[in-house]
Amino acid sequence: MRFFLIPFEIMRMLMAFIMRVSVIMHVYIVRVNMGMPFCNVQPNTHLTFSSSAPIVN
Repeated sequence: MRFFLIPFEIMRMLMAFIMRVSVIMHVYIVRVNMGMPFCNVQPNTHLTFSSSAPIVN
């Protein structure tokens, strides 16, 4: 039974890692937006968040 649960453990660790990375990326992108003209950077951030949204959910 323990062997059957191993893939779920790996998936849970992976999900936690992806969430942490996406939070770090979000903070970094917000910092970049504050330092740069907003209209230049915004389309890129929208693209990354729309592509990474299904993974987080």
